[in-house]
Amino acid sequence: MTQKRDRIAIGVIRRAHGVRGEASVEPWTDSVDRFKEISNVTLVSPDEEHTREVRIESARGHGDRALVKFAGIGSPEEIQPLQEWTIEIPESEARALEPDEYFLHDLEGLHLVDAD
Repeated sequence: MTQKRDRIAIGVIRRAHGVRGEASVEPWTDSVDRFKEISNVTLVSPDEEHTREVRIESARGHGDRALVKFAGIGSPEEIQPLQEWTIEIPESEARALEPDEYFLHDLEGLHLVDAD
């Protein structure tokens, strides 16, 4: 299994889009524009057993999704095996948070206490 605590997921590939190998990505960020700002990402399989380093060639908004074109992937058939893979970046490249904001992975393992 790969260690991923030094990375954070910013989205998940849901399906292929079009005939040129674009991926329809569900963003886990506050804006689909985030995919335009980064270039190198790690794709991680759902079982976290496999990773693939790729470069983002282009990205654009499409409704509530991002259409992302990865270098070296040129057809829908090449995207299909990557469905449900997460797109991750180094935690060091994450956007700065406001004082009252947290990443979801920062909350994992915490105990919830109800005020009642």
